[in-house]
Amino acid sequence: MFEMTNRFDVYLHDTPSKNLFGREDRRISHGCIRVENPLELAALLMQKPIDAINQAIAPGSTARSELPEPVPVFIVYQTGFADPYGRLQFRTDEYGRDAEIWQNLDPTWRAAAKR
Repeated sequence: MFEMTNRFDVYLHDTPSKNLFGREDRRISHGCIRVENPLELAALLMQKPIDAINQAIAPGSTARSELPEPVPVFIVYQTGFADPYGRLQFRTDEYGRDAEIWQNLDPTWRAAAKR
Protein backbone atom coordinates (compact mmCIF):
# COMPACT_ATOMS: atom_id res chain seq x y z
CA MET A 1 0.00 0.00 0.00
CA PHE A 2 1.20 3.48 -0.86
CA GLU A 3 -0.22 5.95 1.63
CA MET A 4 -0.74 9.55 0.62
CA THR A 5 -1.86 12.32 2.92
CA ASN A 6 -5.21 13.54 1.61
CA ARG A 7 -8.62 14.46 2.96
CA PHE A 8 -10.33 11.60 1.12
CA ASP A 9 -8.20 8.77 2.57
CA VAL A 10 -7.41 7.59 -0.95
CA TYR A 11 -4.29 5.50 -1.37
CA LEU A 12 -2.61 3.32 -3.99
CA HIS A 13 -2.51 -0.44 -3.54
CA ASP A 14 -1.82 -3.76 -5.21
CA THR A 15 -4.57 -6.26 -5.99
CA PRO A 16 -4.59 -10.05 -6.19
CA SER A 17 -7.11 -9.70 -9.06
CA LYS A 18 -4.61 -8.84 -11.81
CA ASN A 19 -7.23 -9.65 -14.46
CA LEU A 20 -8.98 -6.38 -13.54
CA PHE A 21 -6.26 -4.41 -15.34
CA GLY A 22 -7.39 -5.92 -18.65
CA ARG A 23 -10.98 -4.71 -18.33
CA GLU A 24 -12.19 -1.84 -20.45
CA ASP A 25 -14.42 -0.60 -17.63
CA ARG A 26 -12.21 -0.45 -14.55
CA ARG A 27 -14.60 1.59 -12.40
CA ILE A 28 -14.84 -1.05 -9.71
CA SER A 29 -12.95 0.57 -6.88
CA HIS A 30 -14.41 1.96 -3.69
CA GLY A 31 -12.20 5.02 -4.04
CA CYS A 32 -8.65 3.76 -3.79
CA ILE A 33 -6.44 3.23 -6.80
CA ARG A 34 -5.11 -0.14 -7.89
CA VAL A 35 -1.48 -0.17 -9.04
CA GLU A 36 -0.68 -2.58 -11.86
CA ASN A 37 3.07 -2.86 -11.13
CA PRO A 38 3.45 -2.04 -7.42
CA LEU A 39 6.97 -3.45 -7.02
CA GLU A 40 8.25 -1.33 -9.89
CA LEU A 41 6.54 1.73 -8.45
CA ALA A 42 7.98 1.04 -4.99
CA ALA A 43 11.48 0.62 -6.45
CA LEU A 44 11.12 3.91 -8.32
CA LEU A 45 9.79 5.82 -5.31
CA MET A 46 12.25 4.30 -2.83
CA GLN A 47 15.15 4.67 -5.28
CA LYS A 48 16.14 1.04 -4.72
CA PRO A 49 16.35 -2.05 -6.92
CA ILE A 50 13.34 -4.35 -7.05
CA ASP A 51 15.38 -7.06 -5.25
CA ALA A 52 15.64 -4.75 -2.22
CA ILE A 53 11.88 -4.19 -2.31
CA ASN A 54 11.26 -7.94 -2.50
CA GLN A 55 13.51 -8.52 0.52
CA ALA A 56 11.71 -5.82 2.50
CA ILE A 57 8.28 -7.34 1.89
CA ALA A 58 9.33 -11.01 2.07
CA PRO A 59 8.58 -11.41 5.80
CA GLY A 60 4.91 -10.68 5.03
CA SER A 61 4.41 -8.27 7.90
CA THR A 62 3.63 -4.59 7.65
CA ALA A 63 6.66 -2.35 7.37
CA ARG A 64 6.45 1.39 6.88
CA SER A 65 9.19 3.24 5.04
CA GLU A 66 9.55 6.93 4.38
CA LEU A 67 10.41 8.02 0.87
CA PRO A 68 13.94 9.34 0.41
CA GLU A 69 12.37 12.41 -1.25
CA PRO A 70 8.76 13.60 -1.16
CA VAL A 71 6.80 12.96 -4.35
CA PRO A 72 3.80 15.15 -5.19
CA VAL A 73 0.76 13.14 -6.29
CA PHE A 74 -2.02 14.69 -8.32
CA ILE A 75 -5.14 12.66 -8.98
CA VAL A 76 -7.41 14.18 -11.59
CA TYR A 77 -11.04 13.12 -11.94
CA GLN A 78 -12.27 13.86 -15.46
CA THR A 79 -15.52 12.88 -17.09
CA GLY A 80 -14.74 14.80 -20.26
CA PHE A 81 -11.37 14.96 -21.98
CA ALA A 82 -9.64 14.95 -25.37
CA ASP A 83 -8.10 11.60 -26.32
CA PRO A 84 -4.63 11.35 -27.92
CA TYR A 85 -6.26 11.95 -31.33
CA GLY A 86 -7.95 15.17 -30.21
CA ARG A 87 -11.44 13.63 -30.08
CA LEU A 88 -13.70 14.65 -27.23
CA GLN A 89 -14.47 11.74 -24.89
CA PHE A 90 -17.04 11.52 -22.07
CA ARG A 91 -17.28 9.07 -19.20
CA THR A 92 -19.92 8.40 -16.56
CA ASP A 93 -19.72 10.70 -13.54
CA GLU A 94 -19.27 7.89 -11.01
CA TYR A 95 -18.72 10.23 -8.06
CA GLY A 96 -21.45 12.75 -8.94
CA ARG A 97 -19.13 15.75 -9.15
CA ASP A 98 -20.11 17.21 -12.52
CA ALA A 99 -23.27 18.99 -11.28
CA GLU A 100 -21.29 21.04 -8.75
CA ILE A 101 -18.66 21.93 -11.33
CA TRP A 102 -21.35 22.84 -13.86
CA GLN A 103 -22.94 25.26 -11.37
CA ASN A 104 -19.62 27.04 -10.88
CA LEU A 105 -18.90 27.58 -14.56
CA ASP A 106 -19.37 31.01 -16.07
CA PRO A 107 -23.01 31.26 -17.27
CA THR A 108 -21.90 32.27 -20.78
CA TRP A 109 -19.86 29.05 -21.03
CA ARG A 110 -22.86 26.99 -19.87
CA ALA A 111 -25.03 28.61 -22.55
CA ALA A 112 -22.43 27.91 -25.24
CA ALA A 113 -22.10 24.28 -24.13
CA LYS A 114 -25.85 23.70 -24.47
CA ARG A 115 -25.83 24.73 -28.15
